[in-house]
Amino acid sequence: MKDVKDIVFATERDASLVDFIDGTTGKVLSRHKAGFAVHVTVTNKRMPRYAYSISRSGRLTMFDLNAPGQPAIASVQVGQESRGLAVSPDGKYVMAGNYNPGGAVLCDAKTLEPLKVYPTASVIDPDGNIQPSRVAYIADTPYAPYFSFALKDGGHVYIVDYSKPDFPIVGDIPNIGKILHDAFENEGKQMGRFVYVASQGSDLMGVVDLKTKKLAAKIYTGPGTKPHPGQGSSWYNEKYGQLNATNSMNVGNVVIWDMDNEVVANVPTAGGGLFVGTSKDTPYIWSDCVLGGPSNYNKVYLINKQTLKTDRIIEVGKKKGRLIDAHTGKVLQKWDATQYQTVKGKEVASKLSEEKLMTYTAKHGRKVKHPVQPRLLHAEPANHGKWTFISEWTTGRIGIYDSKTGKFIKYIYNMTTPTFTYSVEHRQEVPGA
Repeated sequence: MKDVKDIVFATERDASLVDFIDGTTGKVLSRHKAGFAVHVTVTNKRMPRYAYSISRSGRLTMFDLNAPGQPAIASVQVGQESRGLAVSPDGKYVMAGNYNPGGAVLCDAKTLEPLKVYPTASVIDPDGNIQPSRVAYIADTPYAPYFSFALKDGGHVYIVDYSKPDFPIVGDIPNIGKILHDAFENEGKQMGRFVYVASQGSDLMGVVDLKTKKLAAKIYTGPGTKPHPGQGSSWYNEKYGQLNATNSMNVGNVVIWDMDNEVVANVPTAGGGLFVGTSKDTPYIWSDCVLGGPSNYNKVYLINKQTLKTDRIIEVGKKKGRLIDAHTGKVLQKWDATQYQTVKGKEVASKLSEEKLMTYTAKHGRKVKHPVQPRLLHAEPANHGKWTFISEWTTGRIGIYDSKTGKFIKYIYNMTTPTFTYSVEHRQEVPGA
C-alpha cells in the first residue's frame, strides 16, 4: 500500500468488526471491534488519513489510517440504533444519526467532541400527526456548507449550515413521502446540488434541491417497489446526459432517471436488491439481487451505462462461479467457488490504542461439507478503478472482479457476514459519500 487512499474498509456485520484492506492487493491489514453491527464507514475527504465508523449500538469511532495497524484514536457514544454518518468536505465536522432516541449529533471531526444535538422527538408526519422520528440518511455535499438528513418517520429533510454560528437548521422540506431511508447526490454539473431521497413507504425518490431548499420533484419507482439506492449511481449517458439510478427492494428492477427527473428506463433483474453502484472506470452499473430469494440472490447484474441494458451477469453457485453474457446466455468465464470453513481470529488488545482487535489469517479452513447458496451484495470500486469488490454474506468472503469486464479475480476469505465496503480513493470523488 503506497497511500491511505488505497485502503478499502469492510464491515463484518455479525462480528461487529471494521476491517481495513489494501485495495491494490486484497490483503487484510487490520480488524477492529467497533460496536454491534457496524453500519456505515466514511472518510475525511480533506484529511483522508482519518476514517470513521458508526455502529447500530451508537458507537462513533475515529481511526488513523496512516498509523501502523490503523488504530482507533477516539470514540464517543452518540445514541442507540444509529445508522447515518457524514463528514463535512472541509474536514471539520462529522454528523451521526440515530433511530433511538432519534435525532442527529454534530461532532468535531478531529476530537469527536459533541457540539450540537438536533432532536426529532416531535415532528409532523405526512398524515399530519405529531410523533417522534428516527433519523435515516445523513449526507454532506460539495455544493454548499451543508449537511442534510432525513426524518425517517416524519417525511422531512433538514438542512444544516455548519458554516454559521451554532450550526442552524436552514431548511426544512416536509411531505417528501413516508418512511424515508437512504439517499445519494447528483454528479456532473452542479455536483451535489440535488439529493435523491428514497421514500420506501410511498415508492418514490424525492428530489431535494439544496439551492432553493425545496422539494424539486417526486420520481415514482412503481407500486410496491420500495426503492433502496444504497450508495446510488450517477453517470453521464451520451443520449440522455447525466443519469441517476436506484435499486428496488421488493422487485427486480433498477429505475433510471435523467436530470429532468423523468424515468428513462426500468431494467429488470432477478430479484429485489439493496445496492446499485458504479464509477468512471467501469462501463457498468452493478446491481445486486440480495433480497431475491435463494435462487436469485447469488447474482449481480452488470447494466451497460450507455445502452441501459444488462450486458453481463455474475452468478456464484455452491461450487462454481460463472460470468454470463446476458444477451446470448454464453458462459464467458468459470471459476472455483469452493467454500471453506471460516478460520476465526483471536481477540487481542491493541498495542497502540485502547481497543480490541481481531487477528486474521488468509489460510483456508476445511472445505464445507454442505455448501450454502452465496448471497451477494454491494459492489464497490477499488484499486484505482481496476477492481470491484462484492461481499458474500453467507460464505464469509469478498469477491474481487475486473471492473471493465466483470471477470473474477480472487477471494478474500475468513470473514463473518461481510457487508458494506468503502474505497477511500473512489469515495473521494463521490458527492455526499
